[in-house]
Amino acid sequence: SNWTQVQLLDIDSAVRLIKQCFPSQWQQQQQVTVTSTDPLFPAAWFTIFWKWVQQKDLKYFAEELVVPLGREPISQTPTFQVTRLSSRSPILYLTYNDILAYGYLLPILLKLPIKITSTEADPNLLHTQLDSYVKRLTPAGILDALSNSCNEQFSQLHGINLTSDEAHQLCVLLSQLTQLPLPRYQVLLHLPIFSSLNHSSSLCNAFTSAQASWGKKAVVQPQELPLSDQHLPDNLVVFKPLAHQLPLLKLLSNHVQAPTVMQFVLNTLLPMISHGAYKPLLNMDAIMSEIIIQLPTWKWQYPNDTPFLIKSLSELPFLQVDRNVGSQRQCPKDLYDPSNVELSALFQGELVFPCAPFNGQSHLILLKECGLMSEASPQVLLNIIASIGLPSSAVPQQVDPVKYNRAKAVLKYIGNHPFPNGAQLMQVTKSYSWLPINITPPNGYPSCLIWKGSCYASHFISGNIFVPSVETSELPLILGSQVFIADACVPNNLSTVFNIPSLGPLVVAHFQEVIAHLADITPPCL
Repeated sequence: SNWTQVQLLDIDSAVRLIKQCFPSQWQQQQQVTVTSTDPLFPAAWFTIFWKWVQQKDLKYFAEELVVPLGREPISQTPTFQVTRLSSRSPILYLTYNDILAYGYLLPILLKLPIKITSTEADPNLLHTQLDSYVKRLTPAGILDALSNSCNEQFSQLHGINLTSDEAHQLCVLLSQLTQLPLPRYQVLLHLPIFSSLNHSSSLCNAFTSAQASWGKKAVVQPQELPLSDQHLPDNLVVFKPLAHQLPLLKLLSNHVQAPTVMQFVLNTLLPMISHGAYKPLLNMDAIMSEIIIQLPTWKWQYPNDTPFLIKSLSELPFLQVDRNVGSQRQCPKDLYDPSNVELSALFQGELVFPCAPFNGQSHLILLKECGLMSEASPQVLLNIIASIGLPSSAVPQQVDPVKYNRAKAVLKYIGNHPFPNGAQLMQVTKSYSWLPINITPPNGYPSCLIWKGSCYASHFISGNIFVPSVETSELPLILGSQVFIADACVPNNLSTVFNIPSLGPLVVAHFQEVIAHLADITPPCL
């Protein structure tokens, strides 16, 4: 009848009337607190609403305050929160089955900046279109909810207070992900769920975000190079290679590298040391010692890369030559092998040998492959002569024992190693008084005869000295009373570089001394 006062409400009219019932103060709120006994909107109203709307299109109530939050039944709580039905809301939706399967995650979820609704709050919260507005309890759903919560301000995730166990559990769940769209990537990048080797946060209980705020990519520690936090500088973020973390860290490839041990050493550690970015010096000793020890293994594992590593190590200033704190470090190619007795004698008091922990035999063998020198070049010998020599003089000049012994070492070294340029050696000998006078006569020299050098301990001279060679090693027996004898032998081809032009008159004079003392000379000396 046209006169009836009752008519059937269509969906549009019903929606309009329901929206008109909402308090005006709700219009500007994203979330409101409701009491379960509210005279207008008690808990029962939301239960009836969700039962009624199950057969309706949810889009009619998009952006409206109709989603009850929490896990407890809203009818049994004095107050509860209600949020908007929005695809941009950070709502994580839990079903009864979710809670049974992932109950252990609930304490973690409550620490995240997301909102939780569940069928426990209202059993009628089961609409088929609900997935368009809320996120399910899946790895992707958790990241999507967090992404909506952050609204592109992802740094707020750094303050999440997770224990190490909680971070581990969340990481295990998220490790099921196989791909990361950009919003999820950003969330995962900032979540404090990764175990960092050398950076920790008091809030995150030794777990840190994969976001490297140091301006460089973070790296996953290669398993072949066991590191500790004492080995690493502060401006490098290194993650432990934990099985549950690796899949996620590999997804963050734009910010986190998972290099081989050779890539890690060549591209990260050595450049940092080279550019002075590795501040803790003792830590550097520890990691570089480990690298040197691993060289034989890596030569076999990475044959193509090892030559680059050896070249890089040879030019890297990581070796101390003085244990004083702050002393400058040197490259292997600029230093010498301290186990070489000849070199040790040549460089007495010089800072040219590596200190501990690199001066042990096992390290030295490997450092030689990296350029550590086992021989002194002719130019180095000439430089030593110039550094210890006095102004040229045919008169003996006293020097300190260190210089004297180094001069002896130079002569002995020349005697044992080829010296290609005799002219250079002759020139420096004319320029400097550096030849060490031998104060001890050879075996078989008559004790009653004067040994000309006997009174000149630790003296240099240039000229008026005989430097024996292999061929002339016996001549001091018939010259020692007339001329100074050098305290070492040289090769035959260099003997003319040092020696006086004519030995004949000296030999004659010496035998005149022998004749004068003939009665005192025993037959074996003749």
